[in-house]
Amino acid sequence: MRLSHGPTPIKSGLITTDACVFVKNIVYPQLKDDINRSMQGLLGVEEFVKAVWGFDEADLRWDEWMFKPSAKLQAEFRVPDEVDRYKPFCDMLDDAFDQWCKLPGPIRKRTVQLVPKEALAGLAEKEISTVAGVITWNGMPIVGEFKKWLIAQLQPPKPGSPMSAPELHPVDVFSSAGMKRRREMSADGPVKRQKSEHKSQPLATIQDLDLDEVTTQPGSEIFHLEAETKLTPITRDQIQLAGYANEIFAAVGNRRYVTGLFVRGDKVSLWYYDRIGVVRTKEFSILDPADSKLVVLMAVAMSVCDRDHLGFEPLLHPPTNVVSSSTVKDNILLLPANHTIDGSGVQVQHDVSFQVLGNKAIYIQYGVIGRGTVVYSVAAKDTGGLELPKGELVAKLSWPVKTRAAEDFLICDIRSKIGPTWSKHIPELICSMTLDGDALGLPRTLMPSLDDASEERVLRILIAPRAEALAKARSLEEFQAIFLHVHLYRHDLESFIYVLVWCAMHLRLDGTEQSRHPLLNSWTEGTWDNIYQAKYNLFSNFKTLDPIFRNIQPAFQPILPEWIVPLCELLKDIQQQQSNHDDNIYGKIWKRKAKTAAQQANEDAWNETREGLMTFENFMTMIGEDPDIPELAASP
Repeated sequence: MRLSHGPTPIKSGLITTDACVFVKNIVYPQLKDDINRSMQGLLGVEEFVKAVWGFDEADLRWDEWMFKPSAKLQAEFRVPDEVDRYKPFCDMLDDAFDQWCKLPGPIRKRTVQLVPKEALAGLAEKEISTVAGVITWNGMPIVGEFKKWLIAQLQPPKPGSPMSAPELHPVDVFSSAGMKRRREMSADGPVKRQKSEHKSQPLATIQDLDLDEVTTQPGSEIFHLEAETKLTPITRDQIQLAGYANEIFAAVGNRRYVTGLFVRGDKVSLWYYDRIGVVRTKEFSILDPADSKLVVLMAVAMSVCDRDHLGFEPLLHPPTNVVSSSTVKDNILLLPANHTIDGSGVQVQHDVSFQVLGNKAIYIQYGVIGRGTVVYSVAAKDTGGLELPKGELVAKLSWPVKTRAAEDFLICDIRSKIGPTWSKHIPELICSMTLDGDALGLPRTLMPSLDDASEERVLRILIAPRAEALAKARSLEEFQAIFLHVHLYRHDLESFIYVLVWCAMHLRLDGTEQSRHPLLNSWTEGTWDNIYQAKYNLFSNFKTLDPIFRNIQPAFQPILPEWIVPLCELLKDIQQQQSNHDDNIYGKIWKRKAKTAAQQANEDAWNETREGLMTFENFMTMIGEDPDIPELAASP
């Protein structure tokens, strides 16, 4: 099993849609596909706990004491109702930890505790609150889920809530039953997770059940289940657990990995999620005396886990010693010298650090497996001998596949070859850092029993100047000037049209924006194929474009006939040409097995400019601008 595809095409903000069906039909299937492609196991619990939570079973000092499980708590756990099992489950873990703490000698301080409470709604983008009914994904170190037992009935399901384990608090544990669904939705765009004018609904609050299924009370047989002996495709409840991990990754952007536990009757399994894939353990029983040591091991390791072993990004240093960081405010991003290069590709001699600005990330990519891109606003702190610009910069953290060409190398190489004039059109890179293999210190590298099937990824951090947001434009003239003389490449020109239409429907050019227009929802939701097809269909004819033109913001009306309509028409003509071209290509495939050199050259030329339609000169002429750029014409 090898992960051979890109990151899940789910944009941050999809959880704010008002259609629970969308979450079930789009988000969960994509998580399911990603996880089934990359899941590994079944790992021994001892190996998992040591590699992930950093606790050695020898530290239990098992031969120095005798664990006595509470018969009372076990009896309380053996009840039909799922919700009624939350408290005794947590109490059993507390009891195991408390018994271990009675050992003589130094004992590590507790950092994590599970305390159950049902019927709380999850509100994303909020700090941990003591107000009843309010929780957050920010700072949750561990997630969990109890399996639901289902029968077919013609009744709607109950929505769900997560099981959490925030640090140093009698913090609530949530699972998937007993929670009221919230209808407070955000209208923010899918790539603008940083806005929080509206309370958004986390993915995990939506029960992933068919409409003809409902939770039913199980019998005592669920407390005598056979442990799973082989890796099987992920179940709907386990997808829900992955959904919780997804929310934690997307809440703050300061996690390298997330861990969780899944309870199936009396059986427990531990789960590990990072940008490469998912690892799960063998099941063990929380009731069977034969598994008592594993129960204590889980309880103790989780209770004393430190910040790094909970999966928080170790390159981000918070201003306090808090274990579960719920914000990146005032964090210091440290780039070690032995893995960092400057903008020209030369290794730096000293560590470089940056102060994170603001309370949250500029952008966080939604999804568990994949690039997991996070962008912070930062300012230079310790320059490490580099000449770093003052003012606001951006730090981009992502997890690209190791075999792909490195972005920082490409930028350095291109800028070194094209000269200063053309370099204005290529991003400026101040410095960058890449970690891979053992340098990453991911727990999966400490799991020798795993095979090597997962595709390797690297952590790459790019530091660059921050560009001004389009929303800061305060006049149509200023907006127009931003886009002139940018690039000469076809894909950039096509992107310009999409960006222009988006801006024209949302920006008022007075510092305010309209919430995402329903006509463009299809540009932000679903798979990449869905998004491509939505744009292709929109620009297929003027009839489909008419609703777009009618909803252009007043501030953009003056350039509707001058820019927007001509460019939309250009894209429409290109798509018609493309349709004819593709039809001819398929015909030739069946007439001829191989392309000649001349045919391949024609194909390459078509792909470059769409038969001369999508060129910089044609593009600029369509919007009434001079395609000649003196400074570029004068350069060699």
